[in-house]
Amino acid sequence: MRIVADLQRQITDLKVQWVLVTVENRIPALLNGTVDLESGSTTTALACQEQVDFSLTTFLTGGALRILAETRLGPKLRGLRI
Repeated sequence: MRIVADLQRQITDLKVQWVLVTVENRIPALLNGTVDLESGSTTTALACQEQVDFSLTTFLTGGALRILAETRLGPKLRGLRI
């Protein structure tokens, strides 16, 4: 909310309309002009970066490891917390 207040001080004729978006529709909403800005916990995945611009990363969390299921490690790692 402070970001919006700061923007409104700098851009006095800024009109703010809150729009509910979901994980599935937030990138399309930016692309089709439904929204001008999305401020949420959107992951900066390469596929998303190819479609829209992101600000600098401000928060990192988690991690993932993906391997092909048919590799010899697949069965050994299945269900383990790494």
